[in-house]
Amino acid sequence: MARKVPRYDVVAESLVAALAKRIGIDLDRFRAWTRDVEEPPDWFWPAVNKMLEALVVDGELSALTPPRENSTIRTMRTEIGEPRVGRPLKHTGHPLIAALAERGITLAEEAKAVKRSTTAVRNYLYPRGEAMSRPVPKELAKLWQKKYGVPLDAWARIQD
Repeated sequence: MARKVPRYDVVAESLVAALAKRIGIDLDRFRAWTRDVEEPPDWFWPAVNKMLEALVVDGELSALTPPRENSTIRTMRTEIGEPRVGRPLKHTGHPLIAALAERGITLAEEAKAVKRSTTAVRNYLYPRGEAMSRPVPKELAKLWQKKYGVPLDAWARIQD
């Protein structure tokens, strides 16, 4: 049977209680001083450091630090990229998508403007022969030609 490992917060709280008791102060006062709720006296931090020195092994607080693979102390990657509108599209090379992107319009916004679902408009972009390919209605193809300059031959199929 595997040994049950106590939760980190329970272990930390036990160590805090033991440190407060060994220093000889009330646990609530210890918490207030360590959480900057109250200003600790000058002797407090040297006393805490002295108690912690017993836990130091090879220059690390190994008894207080969780294992690296389980550590919550590690820094997360926080790079933030350029904002993008909408979901990524499979058909970024289609002239309609290029025209919309140039004007800062999403496919969903254009679909709403032409009173179609986003899925329906997206399905017009698939090449002939793909399972999701749908013919674009002729009036939409002509509207997009006039409005955005999308050539009629950009569509796999045009429905009359």
